[in-house]
Amino acid sequence: MSLRPAAMLADPTAAKPCPASTRPRDRGQVGEGAIGQMAVGFAGAVARFSDRLSRGPWLAVLVVIALSMSFAIGPLLHPSALGPPAGPIPDRSTAGYASQVVALLARSEASMARLDDVLAERDRNPALTGSVAWQQRYARVVSELQDEYQAARALTPPSGEVEIQTCLGEGLRLTSTGAAMLHDAFLTGGHGAYYLSAHGNWDLHLGVEQLQRCRALLAQTAVAPGSGG
Repeated sequence: MSLRPAAMLADPTAAKPCPASTRPRDRGQVGEGAIGQMAVGFAGAVARFSDRLSRGPWLAVLVVIALSMSFAIGPLLHPSALGPPAGPIPDRSTAGYASQVVALLARSEASMARLDDVLAERDRNPALTGSVAWQQRYARVVSELQDEYQAARALTPPSGEVEIQTCLGEGLRLTSTGAAMLHDAFLTGGHGAYYLSAHGNWDLHLGVEQLQRCRALLAQTAVAPGSGG
């Protein structure tokens, strides 16, 4: 049978004496004292750290970092500081589209007026058909009408304006092809000239009527409720 030390044979339920330094007088007092010591220690650490920063290059480094962050974050908080958008924003509103249609119709009307002048000049003097200057003037009008047709195809109508877009494209296609066929008819002889002249005049007639219909559709859109875009 082994012997145990006397300390191990003591009553385990007996209370052990606490050192005077850790003997609690009051739980509230102990908590307040610990918190106070932590606060003092933290304040001291901050003071020592600040003192080290003031003696070394770290203060300048932190200032540079803070300024860089402010310059980077500032425009994000204030988007207006970034300036206007890089490029123009396409105007797809009803009002913006209508103004583009009106401009194209005005261009087409001016081109058709020049075409009438060229044809009237030839009617007064049929010999102009062989004139290079007259042919060039006619070719310029045809080129203008073709440019207007391509400009119409490039438009992006808003929802609800597809009918006007279809009308405009078809009208400008007919006027440009009709004028081109008439131009070729003056440079062609025989049956070909008759064919080109007949079809050219017919396409011009249909194109003019179609553009008049486009103007009527545009007027209806302008007076329709809620058509301000």
